[in-house]
Amino acid sequence: MNLIMLQLLNIILNITHILLMLFIMTGWIFRRSRMIHLLVVLLTGFSWIVFINSKEIGYCILTDWQWQVLGRMGRTNLPETYIQYLYELLSGDSMLKATSRNITRSVWIFSLSVSMALFIKKYFYIQIQKIVNNH
Repeated sequence: MNLIMLQLLNIILNITHILLMLFIMTGWIFRRSRMIHLLVVLLTGFSWIVFINSKEIGYCILTDWQWQVLGRMGRTNLPETYIQYLYELLSGDSMLKATSRNITRSVWIFSLSVSMALFIKKYFYIQIQKIVNNH
């Protein structure tokens, strides 16, 4: 694969990763996207468990693909997580892996909790409406 294709693929993977993260953080806000958001958050957590690497839970296939592309572009000494990579790219500073993991997991747990709470609220609201309408 030539360098231009690798650069294009790297840009596409960056955009995909950033859009996915933004959706996980905010998708629950919009009523129309709540069901899809819950599904995406659950699939993300599921993938962290299913695609577990030998070290720990939280393996991201998008990061793995991007590291392969960057490796073909000659980039070495990449950080272990995409959050570290993005932080370094934007700020020029480094971030500890533990900090990256804590941020990622905290945001994911928050998003999952809110999404589940909204789903349960909607489910119970529908059930209550059925009871009220039958009486």
